Amino acid sequence: MSIPWDRLLAERTAWIRPSLLVDFERLPSSADLILFSGGAPPLECLPVERIAGALAEAWHAEPEALWYGESQGHEPLRVLIAERMRQRGAAVEPDEVIITNGSQQGIDLIARLLLEPGDRVIVEAPTYFGALQVFEPFDARISTVPVDEHGMVIEALERELASAPRPKLIYTVPTFQNPTGVTLDPERRAALVALAERYGVPIVEDDPYGELWFDRPPPPPLRALHPDVLYLGTFSKTLAPGLRIGWLVAPRRLMKLLVDAKEGADIQVDRLLQRALARVLEAPGSSGTWRRRARTTGSAARSCCAAWSGSWPAWRPGPRRAVGSSSGSRCRTASIPTRCWSSARGMELPTSPARPFTPTAHHGRASGWASPRSRPRSWRRALPGLGGPSAPPSSPPSPDRGVRPIML
Repeated sequence: MSIPWDRLLAERTAWIRPSLLVDFERLPSSADLILFSGGAPPLECLPVERIAGALAEAWHAEPEALWYGESQGHEPLRVLIAERMRQRGAAVEPDEVIITNGSQQGIDLIARLLLEPGDRVIVEAPTYFGALQVFEPFDARISTVPVDEHGMVIEALERELASAPRPKLIYTVPTFQNPTGVTLDPERRAALVALAERYGVPIVEDDPYGELWFDRPPPPPLRALHPDVLYLGTFSKTLAPGLRIGWLVAPRRLMKLLVDAKEGADIQVDRLLQRALARVLEAPGSSGTWRRRARTTGSAARSCCAAWSGSWPAWRPGPRRAVGSSSGSRCRTASIPTRCWSSARGMELPTSPARPFTPTAHHGRASGWASPRSRPRSWRRALPGLGGPSAPPSSPPSPDRGVRPIML
């Protein structure tokens, strides 16, 4: 029996982006190749023994964790998360927290609840690639707002909010933004929340790096300024990405719908891992677990940045661009030629500071396709291998593409 899969695929598969994780695994491995492609802590910084011990304890103490249950998440873990959120200035209760398979699932759950085909989603330019992987299959229209050294440009955001049709949500990474590393300053945070309230547009705050400050703490999260902010957190950066445990803070009005949607997706997050993680965070002297992890990662990052800054070939011509923030999980001490910046974070970032990046510049709508239904099916085969923005097959290759000693 031969199944004609190409004819059976749903139209929305035209918007499914290539997997960055798979593409990273296919990159060549060499002693003289340094990969900066993924945002994850180095293996030597992972608390392997501590997590292994907590898993063994949970296995023997709570065998019932091997059964079904707790779709919203392990309550003691939700209590610990709510306490930490309060320490950062956000008044959160445990029943406003749902445990997710990484914060990526939180983005997906929000999209399931809020997005209809054709809805507008405002994102930063550039933005986190994984968020676009979620929004585009829902046939969302991506509107972009530029980012400068102080974060999202509020004047541009207001123009987008005032334009029709009214956006359905604002997705932002305000603290150590991915991929630029900038942090939205306090004045703009207040202005962002005020604008969102005025126009009635919810904010989705993705905060994977907020705990990873090295020199000085960032401003409180947006969730501290308004209880209707949808907040996404994760242990992937502070403990270990392979745990795939994150959380979503949402108003109680949405929690039942979120739990039901999550049950339809995966029923529950690994109950044994949740208990082990709670034990890691509850252990004597563990009240500073987040900060100790940040100090460990920060020490490694400073060493890396110092070596990189001192070793970058001085002969490379052309303008150079700073990377990230010295106070957070991105390194600002090193600068790179803008002609090598285009593959940063697996995205087509600007090769000229004067040319703003627009995620939709090569997407179907900007290329003449009004929706996935009007995009040719053969397009699926033409998506770039490194997961960059989709470009029509007839588009000329970027002059900056080529062999690089460093993959950002």
